Amino acid sequence: MVVSDLFRRRKAESLRAQALRALHHQEFARAEALLVHSRALDPSVRGVHVGLARALQAQGKVVEAARALAEASRRFPGDDRLRLDLAFLQAETGQFWSSEHVLEDLVEKHPESPRPLHELCLLLRDTRQLTRLRARLTAALADRPDDAELVGLMAQLLLAEGARAEADAWWARARDLARAAGTTPPAALPGTRAITMRERLLDRFGVALLGTGHDDGVSIPWYSTYLCSNYDVVVTVARLRALAVELGWSWSGVCPIDDTAAPLAHVIAAALERPIVTPEDGGDPLAVAGILAPGWHE
Repeated sequence: MVVSDLFRRRKAESLRAQALRALHHQEFARAEALLVHSRALDPSVRGVHVGLARALQAQGKVVEAARALAEASRRFPGDDRLRLDLAFLQAETGQFWSSEHVLEDLVEKHPESPRPLHELCLLLRDTRQLTRLRARLTAALADRPDDAELVGLMAQLLLAEGARAEADAWWARARDLARAAGTTPPAALPGTRAITMRERLLDRFGVALLGTGHDDGVSIPWYSTYLCSNYDVVVTVARLRALAVELGWSWSGVCPIDDTAAPLAHVIAAALERPIVTPEDGGDPLAVAGILAPGWHE
């Protein structure tokens, strides 16, 4: 048994070494395969999880990278560097509540470290929690008045609040601080976020697009057109149920508009405890469509 364990660990170490070389040469798919194998043989090494997340992220597999770091964080619960990297990827994949919870804890534990605070403020900005963002920035800038990142975020907050002249003044100061630190931010003050298709549909037609679970419920990620796991379905339906409770929505049933939407319609019907109906049944059903065809809103 001891010999078997020793052989397995040596094999895992050899695979990790090969993976590091592959990462160095930007052979990310090969590195991924090697690290998956190495992790299966010996998951007790922190570096195998971190390397796997790096290889996945380099290939655009951000969701999978977040899952790799989540597993690492469970194995090494006291590793705050892992938790910070995980929180960043959780925010990237739209798991904002989980990310915010971790970042709040890290800011409290490491008040001297700027990155957890920066990431938390960026998350509050991107989710438009402007009141909380103002409170955080006001407190932080009292201690760190020359932090270019925080000053720039205050400029974006002021722009979102409609104080254009004040925002421009803060942005000019942020650029001066950044240049002094050796970086060059853009000359024009960037907005907090452009109006998205999701927001236009909600504003114009009162239609909420719930996405795939990887996004923040506000913007649609580029991969939502093809990536949909069981987890995504659960999150999407949970969003709908929560919205229904919060806003008092109620339907007589759930009506699939096309064959593609039928499986999801049955899941939603079960979650909402409503029957599956057809357009001929009348009433006020919830319509579920796989594709928004031209003229759908008419």
